[in-house]
Amino acid sequence: ESEFGVDGTAVFRMSKGTLETELTVFVPPDDPVGVYILTVKNNADSPRRLRVAPYFQIVLAGQPEHAGTLSVWTDPALNAAFFQNPRNTFRTGPAFAAISKEVERFETRRGQFFGRQGRMGLSRPYFVESGEPNPAIEDDRPVAALLTTIEVPAHGSYTVAVVLGQADDRRTAESVIRKYQDVA
Repeated sequence: ESEFGVDGTAVFRMSKGTLETELTVFVPPDDPVGVYILTVKNNADSPRRLRVAPYFQIVLAGQPEHAGTLSVWTDPALNAAFFQNPRNTFRTGPAFAAISKEVERFETRRGQFFGRQGRMGLSRPYFVESGEPNPAIEDDRPVAALLTTIEVPAHGSYTVAVVLGQADDRRTAESVIRKYQDVA
């Protein structure tokens, strides 16, 4: 189910078995960020432990083939990954992806996220299934993947915030991340 609000929000709802998800997406008009609020509701009589791994392909150029090598770094204390393209003439400053929960693992290479297309591939990424990257795959296109685990109580819910954006400088990026990592 999809719902688009006049306030600029998009809400996507899904249910499978005893789990329900609601993803609310919006772009604050005054900050250089997109915000994704994911709520997972557990209708079962027992708690559920789930991996959450937001994934974004990072280009920072008009076309992926023109991006060149990006500068990539992670900040575990901020639960964020940063990307910068010194050749980008459209926008400078660091792009970022972050989550409100502690990141267990970061992955910044596409092949190590997805693994082989056989058993897992696109529908079941290796990084999510195994909890670690697949070092055998050479696809090094830049991605932001942030792996965390959530505990959803029986008949309860758990909410995480994911932010994706690009700021003019590192200090501004960190400020925006801190502001929108707060689920409230």
